[in-house]
Amino acid sequence: RLLIDTGATHSILDASRFEETELFAGHSAHAAAQLSLGTHSLGPQVFLRLDLGQPDFSGILGYDFLARTSPTLDLSRGCMYLHE
Repeated sequence: RLLIDTGATHSILDASRFEETELFAGHSAHAAAQLSLGTHSLGPQVFLRLDLGQPDFSGILGYDFLARTSPTLDLSRGCMYLHE
């Protein structure tokens, strides 16, 4: 689970997720080759490593992600649509 934070400059991945993946071990940032959201794949996406201390979500998608996708929010449906 990833949160959307329009006020976050960078996207963040919880430190525990870095440790679970061999590619992330020992790094403070990682560029994911692909980021898959449902049926859509986007990439690369840089994630900063940070201990979020929250078990309910794995990371935050920030402005660096949102600026590339031109999102549209549909508040009545609770949906966000991504446009390439």
